[in-house]
Amino acid sequence: MLGASFGLTLHIFFPNLIYHPLTYALVGMGALFAATAHAPLSMIIMIPEMTDDYSLLLPMMASCASSFIVSKTFLGDLNIYTLKLIRKGTRIFIPDDIRMLEKLKVHEFMTKDVVTVSVDTPLFEVQELIKKTHHDCFPVLNEGELVGVVTSDDILATPLHMLTKKTVGEVMKRNFRFIYDDDSILKAQQELVTCVMGKLLVVSRKNQKELKGIFTKTDLVNAYRYITTI
Repeated sequence: MLGASFGLTLHIFFPNLIYHPLTYALVGMGALFAATAHAPLSMIIMIPEMTDDYSLLLPMMASCASSFIVSKTFLGDLNIYTLKLIRKGTRIFIPDDIRMLEKLKVHEFMTKDVVTVSVDTPLFEVQELIKKTHHDCFPVLNEGELVGVVTSDDILATPLHMLTKKTVGEVMKRNFRFIYDDDSILKAQQELVTCVMGKLLVVSRKNQKELKGIFTKTDLVNAYRYITTI
């Protein structure tokens, strides 16, 4: 409305210069949305495409860039969508939160009380552990050193009559995903995205065979909750 009013006013005083006053309405509409949604490039492209009038490119570039700068100055990284969520009490992630994830370390939120098994543990005992703890993954130690991991899939892949005859060392996975205890929570998040087990073994950077804990998606959620309280 403001753009149309401005265009019509100019048309009254300069009829020989302003031939299409309502064009200002389109430019104003694009500038408004560019500012509120933080989408200047979308508007610069969309308005000329919708009207099939590419002479609007330059005025759209000028108006959208100006409105976007003003919006960033007063609202920062907030736009019309995120601002509504914040007013409703919904916490959203902003760049400051991402930077905080880079500062927080895995050892601050990892699960330190880890149930482990040894290479000599019979598979039927692991089956009982799964029933008792409801865990589906157990680090495997040999004389205190981390040597592998055994999962519920390894148990299911073993015939029932072999559960009492085979040991963990015969079926465990020697290649497993791990992360260092001094790595950032952000790195742990990125590793969890591609981790099939849904959890990461945490080891010491000085000694990869020293198990420090385990990092799960629950630990990641706890880190998110901590950020929302500071």
